[in-house]
Amino acid sequence: VRSVTHRRSMIIIIIVWCYAIFWSIPPFFGVGSYVLEGYGLGCTFDFMTKDLNHYLHVSFLFASSFVVPVTIIIVCFTRIAITVRAHRHELNKMRTKLTEDKDKKHKSSIRRANKAKTEFQIAKVGFQVTIFYVLSWMPYSIVAVIGQYFDSDLLTPLGTVVPVIFAKCSAIWNPIIY
Repeated sequence: VRSVTHRRSMIIIIIVWCYAIFWSIPPFFGVGSYVLEGYGLGCTFDFMTKDLNHYLHVSFLFASSFVVPVTIIIVCFTRIAITVRAHRHELNKMRTKLTEDKDKKHKSSIRRANKAKTEFQIAKVGFQVTIFYVLSWMPYSIVAVIGQYFDSDLLTPLGTVVPVIFAKCSAIWNPIIY
């Protein structure tokens, strides 16, 4: 398990920003476009225009901005869950072996047990954050897919605004969950 350092965190943040910028600039070079969404309260990528240019743009955005992040999150949290499960198993073994003596080994075991409990709580919060992320962005992704690949007449302004509100709510879940 790698430890999180300031340097590693900064590198990851820079990579995420570069990734986001990379996928947001194609409309400025004629690949896809931005349009007002729903009731004209904000702008979004154009998922209603049906031509090859927009088809490719929506396809790549869907894959790179929803499928890839969700896949990465699922893989990472699966690995975390496996690690936490192993630690919980170790914690349960320690609990059965602990005696009433207050020697150094006992205190060390208690510290490890507390660390394992904390790691479990962190994994639980991470799982909740992941669920809320997917629930926030899934409706918007579905609307974009319907607009591009299916009958866009199924989408009304209200039907496109509600998923936008869900997507924008993704930014508020972390502080609430933590």
